[in-house]
Amino acid sequence: MLNPDGVIHGNHRTDLAGFDMNRRWSEPSPWLHPVMYACRFLTRMMKEERQIDVFCDIHGHFQPLGGFAYCCSYNKHGHGTAKSDLENDALLRIVPHLLG
Repeated sequence: MLNPDGVIHGNHRTDLAGFDMNRRWSEPSPWLHPVMYACRFLTRMMKEERQIDVFCDIHGHFQPLGGFAYCCSYNKHGHGTAKSDLENDALLRIVPHLLG
């Protein structure tokens, strides 16, 4: 769990300092967002040793209304249909199915 201090005080999306942790992935501050910074640092360390195929950011919800998933894409520019990109994207869609 990445947000125990916020959750224990009733925050669902924000940490104890009031920052929305979902909006801090790209450039976390080691001082303002230490949990996100450490998670990103750990991910970079792991990436040096092995390929990361899937990174899941799983959320809970206070109402049992089912689930949903967002997937990233290997096609970073949003256009083109390279066969390897399409195959890798199809493999990513298996993850939500398996979690279901």
